[in-house]
Amino acid sequence: MEDFILNEIMETQEEQSVSISDVEDFDSVDGDLHAETEDKCPYTPQDRDVHDSDNPDESRSPYMDFYQEDRNGDGNADALHVVEDRNGDGVIDNMTSYFDDNFDGNIDITIERSDNDGDGYFETTKIEEDTNGDGNPDTWYKGVDINGDGNDNIVEVQQDSNHTGKVDTYSMQMDTNGDGNIDYAMRGTDYNDDGQFDSLRIYEDSDANGTIDMMTEIYDSDKDGVLDRADIHHDYDEDGRDDWTQICQYNPSNGTVTPLNDPPSYAESISGTTYEELNQFEPGPNYPEGITGDPSSSMEQWEYQGNTGRCALYSQKFIVEEFTGQDIDISEFVSVAESNGWFSDDFGTTFLNTNKMLDYYGIENEMSFHNGIDDIENCLSEGGRVIVAIDANEIWYGEGDDLFSPTSGANHAVEVIGIDYSDPDHPMVILNDSGSPNGKGEMVPLDDFMDAWKDGECQMIKCYPNK
Repeated sequence: MEDFILNEIMETQEEQSVSISDVEDFDSVDGDLHAETEDKCPYTPQDRDVHDSDNPDESRSPYMDFYQEDRNGDGNADALHVVEDRNGDGVIDNMTSYFDDNFDGNIDITIERSDNDGDGYFETTKIEEDTNGDGNPDTWYKGVDINGDGNDNIVEVQQDSNHTGKVDTYSMQMDTNGDGNIDYAMRGTDYNDDGQFDSLRIYEDSDANGTIDMMTEIYDSDKDGVLDRADIHHDYDEDGRDDWTQICQYNPSNGTVTPLNDPPSYAESISGTTYEELNQFEPGPNYPEGITGDPSSSMEQWEYQGNTGRCALYSQKFIVEEFTGQDIDISEFVSVAESNGWFSDDFGTTFLNTNKMLDYYGIENEMSFHNGIDDIENCLSEGGRVIVAIDANEIWYGEGDDLFSPTSGANHAVEVIGIDYSDPDHPMVILNDSGSPNGKGEMVPLDDFMDAWKDGECQMIKCYPNK
């Protein structure tokens, strides 16, 4: 299943990439470049009879028109709109808009709207975007309005998140019955750019009542490059929490699963943890007894990121400074990441770019997914450092596990600097969390940390001092 989907995506990417190079220079397009609407806005279905004559019975022919916009008033065109009546029936059935969104002279966004059935309304929207300004599209969106209510019932998004020229992230959501609720969704990630999905998450509304209650996570459990495990999470009472997980062996050749555990005799709801303000780690008189790692040392590098989306950069900065002894200026650190397309204030840092500044400074590191707490412990015990992706809302605000929400996931990166087992009944994970003003040595209950970490597919970056 995963091979077919990703190959189809790659073919689509190659086809769509042509549109930007076709219209790189506005002046190269022949045609009457003028606006047909008084407000200079793109055509709407109401503008479709733009070439009608006084004789309504006069035969029509296929039609195309162009117009430009200068949206910032600098005298240069920064938007081009192309409208077409491809079959000559008097109805505009296609409109393509090209935008230079950052006004640098290059097209950044292409939007194509299509009326496939000739009813005067656009059912399909395709968007192609160059998010880092390198001249190559890296994000593709397709939305289809099946029932004509003005909302996309099917949405597909493909992304080249690390700008290698290959699609590495795919998501799809469907509202199959038009009730406004997502009843099927899928997310796939290719971590190593080999053209194969390394992780798939499938969300389903099994009883068609408007709530996602089953999530299947398919992944490579032994990290040999082959998907072999399927965890099927069930939310019986639809409270957004995992009530029972069926562990299955997954056969990638035919997509079948073989259960490895038996279902419970009844569905037991998991109650939420009462959130309390997080404490900061303070070494006791017997430090480091009961502590994995050296949190006291790592806490010296902590800084607060303020109202920015720079969590992944700060987490990397902490480790670079600790391993190299350098005192790094964050503005220079950010500038390097921005210039290489690894970070932007609008989009932050994507999953697959969270180790790029470590690479830049020559820090030995390894990124992996679907790890366990023992993997973090082993790295810390060996003198390494760890960065993880988590759902910060579960840590900061005590929000419940949202494993069953297709639109959610990890939204924050932190450094794990230690694990405190000094109270065996209440183990704590110690974080350097740049997103919280009290994030220096932030203490999080292990169970809460695991719930937040699962939303990021248990991603971790192991970092070691250079040998």
